Amino acid sequence: MAYNPTKLGVVYGLKQTNFETAQTSSAVISANAKIEAEVFMPPTTREVFERAATKGGFYEIAPVSGSPYGAEFTISKPLHGVSSSLPTTNIGETPDSQILKALLGSAVQTNYQAAGANSSQTGADVLKINNGEESSYGAGSALMTSGLGAFIASIDAGADSITPVLDFTTTPTGSAAVYGSNTVYLSTAATDAFTFVWRTKENATQLVLQGCVPTSATITLGPKDGFPRLEATFLCNKVVSETAGSALADFDYSFPVLPVPTSDASARMVYATTSGASGATELDIEGLQIAITQELVPQLSHNAATGVTDVLVTNRSVECSFRGVLGSANPYDTTGKVLTDIANSAPKAIQCQIGGTAGQSFMMLIPSPIQTAVPAVEDMGGVFGLSFMVKPGNHGGTGSTVADSDFRVAFL
Repeated sequence: MAYNPTKLGVVYGLKQTNFETAQTSSAVISANAKIEAEVFMPPTTREVFERAATKGGFYEIAPVSGSPYGAEFTISKPLHGVSSSLPTTNIGETPDSQILKALLGSAVQTNYQAAGANSSQTGADVLKINNGEESSYGAGSALMTSGLGAFIASIDAGADSITPVLDFTTTPTGSAAVYGSNTVYLSTAATDAFTFVWRTKENATQLVLQGCVPTSATITLGPKDGFPRLEATFLCNKVVSETAGSALADFDYSFPVLPVPTSDASARMVYATTSGASGATELDIEGLQIAITQELVPQLSHNAATGVTDVLVTNRSVECSFRGVLGSANPYDTTGKVLTDIANSAPKAIQCQIGGTAGQSFMMLIPSPIQTAVPAVEDMGGVFGLSFMVKPGNHGGTGSTVADSDFRVAFL
């Protein structure tokens, strides 16, 4: 008797060129893009239309099978870095960054320079770079040097310097490498679709999930009770049953899991001391969670195999929630008093960094966070706390480039 333990199996994922053109299972498996996901039950649902006709008895008339579009599934996984070894060029895409790009809209890979930090460094508020290398950096994107992460606010070619959105933790080390990032940012660009191959121990159980588009994701960032996690929900265009070409074998995951976000792992949560300035104040919080949602509408067509030829993005939303001990400074009050109203007149940038090793780090930035609810007083394990809910406000400009985007995450 064949049976399939839920602890044995594998999931592969690969981006498609467009919504209707799925990758073949052999192409997905050949790409070796294994997803380190928890066990999930793949969707096998589709539209079924009953025939409400009169009958000669209490039997059923066979229903009509419709479109498979619209099934959903959720992948829960660790949030991964890019490489276990130090990068030697600009950072590329990973499954995690591709999922977030499909949700947020756009991404840019830039900022690597092998010995980019000038030998003369003057403070935590600036990174001195070598003359003539200014074009190697991109405003708005993230970088890391000597374990210090930052998003670039501006580049001064005349002074050969980079000003961060929020100051570095300490003065950068002279003559050190400057490592780049894959910075994913909120925009109005179209979404991406993926093909997933799901299988258990038995070869006959292989399924190909085609035209999978993420509709939401939650990033959970500690700081103590677990490693960073990503949970993403996908809408699926079609599910195809296949038989795998070879038996399930032992395998390893290649991408490193991001470290538990403590200061020993160079984790850092800060906000702008003054709105619009680069000075940073530490923000002591717990339960940091980022919820990303995109609303989709199907583009219907008789010419599509499932009746849906594409999915169109009608809205994107990002919400960041966290809580801190009542009495501690926060972006909206330095004295720690109870807040009874929302204060959004002078937004202060919020930035989080996890990891201090290039290839195994992650950052988040909300340049102009807007409170969407009055902070609630809560019981935090026996002490009073305040819970905050913020969303990205308009940072200025059109939002069409990373420099003026309203929300960013970066893999460094």
